[in-house]
Amino acid sequence: MGKQTQKTEKFGEQDLRAIEQRLERVCARLLALRNSMAEADIDALWLFNSPSMRLGCQNVERFSIASEAALDAALRGQPYGPDTTKSALDEHG
Repeated sequence: MGKQTQKTEKFGEQDLRAIEQRLERVCARLLALRNSMAEADIDALWLFNSPSMRLGCQNVERFSIASEAALDAALRGQPYGPDTTKSALDEHG
């Protein structure tokens, strides 16, 4: 099987704000969970889906780093377009 080509997808300010709000809600849930554990003197919880959570966090971090690279390119006057591929960027980077 051939190597998969990653292409760009357009995100506007509203799209990014929606992602931001979703992450804020996730952080609020985790904070509430941690506070409830502290109040109830619970040291630890056994939770499901930890591998998925770790991978999801890594993916969000990678997305934010890639977003910064796209912003840097736009600020240099070389914005990514709909035909920009990750493999082409890697070849020139």
